[in-house]
Amino acid sequence: MRVTARGETFSSNFWSTHYSDVFSSVSDVARELALRLEDWVCETRFAWGQQRIARYELPD
Repeated sequence: MRVTARGETFSSNFWSTHYSDVFSSVSDVARELALRLEDWVCETRFAWGQQRIARYELPD
């Protein structure tokens, strides 16, 4: 997966067989993605040093 925001790119792999053992639901994947993006944003030029809290919502 790749996300580009304000010229900076976040990349992460979620297809490893290792992850299939860790993630038991779509909610688990969404939570992990949110946590990874949360860590990435505070390291970008546009939000350097600003801690963010990842919030996500899954459709019913």
